[in-house]
Amino acid sequence: MKNILQFMLLAALWGASFVFMKIGAQDFGSIGIIWMRVAIAAICLLPLIIIWQQGQWLNLKTWGILCLIGLFNSAIPFVSLAQATLTLQSGLVSILNASTLIFTAVIAVLWLDEAFSKRQIAGTVLGIVGLVILFYNSIGSYGNVQQTVWALILCLLAGLCYALAINLSKRYLSAVKPMFSAFISLLTSSVVLWLLGGQPDSLPTAAQLQAPVILGVCSTAMAFVLYFDLIKKIGASKTASVTLVIPVFGVLWGMALLDETLSVTDLIGALCVICGAALIHVLPKRTGEEL
Repeated sequence: MKNILQFMLLAALWGASFVFMKIGAQDFGSIGIIWMRVAIAAICLLPLIIIWQQGQWLNLKTWGILCLIGLFNSAIPFVSLAQATLTLQSGLVSILNASTLIFTAVIAVLWLDEAFSKRQIAGTVLGIVGLVILFYNSIGSYGNVQQTVWALILCLLAGLCYALAINLSKRYLSAVKPMFSAFISLLTSSVVLWLLGGQPDSLPTAAQLQAPVILGVCSTAMAFVLYFDLIKKIGASKTASVTLVIPVFGVLWGMALLDETLSVTDLIGALCVICGAALIHVLPKRTGEEL
């Protein structure tokens, strides 16, 4: 029961990130809110890295790969999703983020030569059908068609970046401690986004700081701690399935805090994407396994 509660808390924290990215992006812009998010999270994780002795020495090549993966795992997808929330509802963005699992499986097959079962093929087709439904229903629903299409593409770009980061990590970073990898990802992203002008032009008000603090402390630093703790308890595969639950909380947070609503067509598309991702990712349950 404790593991289930921890799993749901993790999904709730990551689901809330879409709402607070939308709120923060309106005050600081997409680059600004994400710079604050990753910088705050890196600061929070640093003492834990030291206390829990998660740091390690790496060769120059591994450092380079780690920093590159950091951009694919944090900077690019975070900024893309934040920018998308300026046009789309945060709940819809959280649903489209589930495309990560579809991209991850496809890249693993094409690049890492992993086997693709009939169930996973069916899941990929179902997921793509869901994405098409969401795309078709969204175009024209948010006013400016060009902006809507661009926002939808950004959501898919984020999913593709996450998928690339996952597969690159499998191939090149198996010997790197996960929490240290996450910290370097955040640190690299904060430096790059600072160079791109992510820092605010003026001192934010207390009200404006609420979104970046919640994002950095709760939806990033605390979420990473919960995530890696769950991996130790229930395994990486089961923990990664939190991606399937995040959209549920993303929609609920959007409804509760921003009065968002989804049409029946959106819900059908969302169901196709989530079920497709589940077919791809969730393995058949073995006897004796439990969450």
